[in-house]
Amino acid sequence: RGMPRVRRMTEEEVTAIATYVRTLGRGAAQPVTGNGERGRAIFARLDCTGCHVVEGQGGILGPELTKVGQKRSPAFLRQIVLDPGATQIKGSYGILQNGFTEYLPVSVVSNDGKEVRGIRLNEDSFTIQLRDQQGRIYSFRKTDVRNVDKQFGRSMMPSYRGRMSNAETDDLVAYLVSLGGAK
Repeated sequence: RGMPRVRRMTEEEVTAIATYVRTLGRGAAQPVTGNGERGRAIFARLDCTGCHVVEGQGGILGPELTKVGQKRSPAFLRQIVLDPGATQIKGSYGILQNGFTEYLPVSVVSNDGKEVRGIRLNEDSFTIQLRDQQGRIYSFRKTDVRNVDKQFGRSMMPSYRGRMSNAETDDLVAYLVSLGGAK
């Protein structure tokens, strides 16, 4: 009774949902080789709270991470840190990026030539809403825009591949795994 009736889905939509649900499963515990305390310092040095909230503190551009260690495996978190755009699941209605919710980067150019880049918050047939990197929210009528560029396969989060040593990556992943009480 609690599950709403679902309309027929395309094969692509079914595959996207199944792929996403598989990322939520709890399998055997994966070993974590890094040091979470050093990872906390790396998280601070990289200013990750500029975009992410942890325990009520931080920015609003990226996913909230307070309990990410309960929800994501170390391997998944490592992939997000090294190649954030690679974990997108594309479907007919957009993407589930990073296995969280939709964080699709979008560029909108209005009819008067003004460009706004940010994360799509909402979209329907007539409008699109974005949040830019400063946290400002924009709403556009699609009749008032020249171009909407949905940047599938990209992420607003930078890749840290080559910007951190393997040990630093291990430490950062250990910290992320520790969030929410996972050990």
